Amino acid sequence: MANYNVDIQVVDEPGFTGITFVPNSLDFLQPGDTVTFNTSGGYSATIAGFSSSMWTNTGNIYGSGTKTIKSGVSNGTVDVISATVNGTSKNFNCTVQAQDSYPDAFGLSNKSNIDPKALAEIGTFRVSGINTEVVASISASGSRDKFFTLNYKPRRFTSTTVKSGDYITVYAEAEYDYNEMSRSVTMTVGSRSQTVQIVTRKWPLPEQVINIGLSAPDNIALYDDIATFFGGESQPKLTDYLRGGGLVPSIQQNEHVPTSPPIRNTDLYDTASALYFIYKPPDKIANANTVQSGKTIELLWNVVDDYNVGYGKLAEYLEYRYTFTSDGSSLTNGNGSPSDVTIASTTGNPGTWSQNNGAVWLTASAPTYSERHYKGTLTLYCRNAIDTSLVISRTVTWTMFFYGP
Repeated sequence: MANYNVDIQVVDEPGFTGITFVPNSLDFLQPGDTVTFNTSGGYSATIAGFSSSMWTNTGNIYGSGTKTIKSGVSNGTVDVISATVNGTSKNFNCTVQAQDSYPDAFGLSNKSNIDPKALAEIGTFRVSGINTEVVASISASGSRDKFFTLNYKPRRFTSTTVKSGDYITVYAEAEYDYNEMSRSVTMTVGSRSQTVQIVTRKWPLPEQVINIGLSAPDNIALYDDIATFFGGESQPKLTDYLRGGGLVPSIQQNEHVPTSPPIRNTDLYDTASALYFIYKPPDKIANANTVQSGKTIELLWNVVDDYNVGYGKLAEYLEYRYTFTSDGSSLTNGNGSPSDVTIASTTGNPGTWSQNNGAVWLTASAPTYSERHYKGTLTLYCRNAIDTSLVISRTVTWTMFFYGP
């Protein structure tokens, strides 16, 4: 049982009397609940219209008093009562109704063929089928990131209150490797949950593939053919060329190469080397709350944590450079500018090719109590420093959102 208070505020001036209820209605009342009415400001309103289908006592209230919802009231029953002062009346609705916190189905679907470590947008759904505010939350297997956004704004949540009509967009990072690794993601709104799977792709998608050019029944020699093509030690061993071992890439073109002994020269027929992002550089989203103080957001991509480049001889000498765009049309509530976002890299020259340029970061700041939304793209380039015609690139999106007002 719950207790509610309704304040009846009166403004009485020559030729005008105004009445306001605070709150302006009562919903989700239950049998046994009590409602206390009180006229403020020294006035004594006559409060009438209490129906015997809802209240244990139907008598009028003069100025202030308390009523109780009777037992057995049907769900959806509405009673319209009135407050009258100096001949002016105002109506007030009281509704007996069970709170519905079980929303309609979300309609999210499993995601497959996702790049490892990629930030996957699982889907967007509109909250419906509830008549009260509820808590929305997200959970997932493993330790990789997961979150959702509300109403197409970039602020990230793992738990917050939502209502009917809100739009929820669900995001989660995929697992860390290929071979169809699966991660469970559970979205909960009120008393309904749905679990979907994010499944990584079975094989990488290499950007640059070079075939060995030998097929059965060609002769294929360990040193002259295999080691010369894939690279390796001056005294190579055949076991150096197991798939995924550092010289022969684990790509679909090499599916027939064993990953553990035994291995034969002929297993290297119809194979390929490749220059590719083993892990594709991911999109990134970050936000910061500026209510208490100004904040800085830094988005970092580096070759160790976010993307690796392979493979074998093609990846022995690599150079990197970067370009980015900043979209000014997304700025909100503040004197921000696209130029607020700056780019830097390991060498200090992000646009210049260098073997030491393996990390890049974007930075922006916002003052206290400001809301700013920056977004754009970042393109990461990688090439073989010996054969500079072998170039791969990947363009990702980035978002920084400062919130507070």
